Amino acid sequence: MSGRSVRQRGGSAAHRVLVVAHDAMLYGAQISLLDILGRIDKERYEPHVVIPSAGPFTEALRASGIPLTCGVVQRWIFFPKPMTLRAILRRPWRRLNHPYVLAFLSWLSLPFRVIVLVLLMRKQRVDLVYTNTATVLDGALAARLCSIPHVWHLREGVAGNRDLSSPLPLSWLPGFALSHSATVITNSAGLACRLFGNASPPQVKVVHNGIDSAAYLAEQPEPPLPSLVEGTRLAAVCGALQERKDVLTYIRSAARLRDSHPELHHLLIGQGSGDYLARLQNEIDNRGLTDRVHLLGYRSDMPALLSAIDVLVSTAVDEPFGRTLIEAMAAGKPVVSTRSGGPEEIIIHGECGFLAEVGDDAAVAEHLACLLDDAELYAAMGKAARERVLQYFDLDTSVRKIERIFDEALRTSENAPDLTS
Repeated sequence: MSGRSVRQRGGSAAHRVLVVAHDAMLYGAQISLLDILGRIDKERYEPHVVIPSAGPFTEALRASGIPLTCGVVQRWIFFPKPMTLRAILRRPWRRLNHPYVLAFLSWLSLPFRVIVLVLLMRKQRVDLVYTNTATVLDGALAARLCSIPHVWHLREGVAGNRDLSSPLPLSWLPGFALSHSATVITNSAGLACRLFGNASPPQVKVVHNGIDSAAYLAEQPEPPLPSLVEGTRLAAVCGALQERKDVLTYIRSAARLRDSHPELHHLLIGQGSGDYLARLQNEIDNRGLTDRVHLLGYRSDMPALLSAIDVLVSTAVDEPFGRTLIEAMAAGKPVVSTRSGGPEEIIIHGECGFLAEVGDDAAVAEHLACLLDDAELYAAMGKAARERVLQYFDLDTSVRKIERIFDEALRTSENAPDLTS
């Protein structure tokens, strides 16, 4: 590593880290990245974020004083957008918004974006590139061209992901990540196994997401909620309302409890596409839950909301980690989840929550009823949930692990160029 590519601060060296993000919305991957950048040792690492576009995430970065550049990178895989043939014929330009068209345009412009990124890296005298998603390749390719270390943080399973659409097979991605990275980080052992097989190479490191538990332990203000009668119990699903989250299974479980637990209401917290939201609303109406299920949209007051609910539920088909589960557990709430990957590493079944098989709405309803009907069990599980998060999912612990990975990547990088030349 060239000494000239490291900024001196008060006699100590701060390595410049180019951070590649993929989306301007504030969901799990972006919130976790924001937490990391907020806690990383600024005397040792100086982050600069590149991102496709502006949005709530970039606003949060600016508020935290983290420098960023928009429009330099682009995703190579996109969320599917339902389009009927009739709609396309009426408005042909809509074809340009099809995920396959967007992917083709992204691949076409990839060499030019990489060149621009290389120039930015030379100007910034970057020492290490840290990519926070599988859906952007630009950082890995630019790091290879500059012969500087690349750390790839994979937070999503791409192959088989119902919420991503690609015209190409995706079996090449794990091998590409390994060949273009000093270290590949996954946020759960389940995701590592899914991507790299049962015997993951030593190059792959598992770092569970961590949270600042203090934000959820503190007393919270009462959040704005729909008008509810006294004695109402609240269960909630939180996160992007997408196909992969299988919120329809949750609605079916809510229908099973409609008559036996009339005091129970359900909150769906998060944004979703118009098509999927319409399907959810149709299911809610058909099952007679119109006055019992409330779609709240995106909310920025999650600690207050989690303090107000009784149980958090995840019915995802594929969940690489499950950040909202540990947030609810930090607030002292027991949780119910499907066995969808990451949640199996978070929840000890029968101790701090319950696990059900994917798609089993009857089991989800049974576990919910068990928690609501047994106050002693509810209190014990809530306490155990909080203790588990404090012990195993601490933010500072996660950040220190990532810093050690950065240190190792920088230490073992060979023939690092002098980017000032």
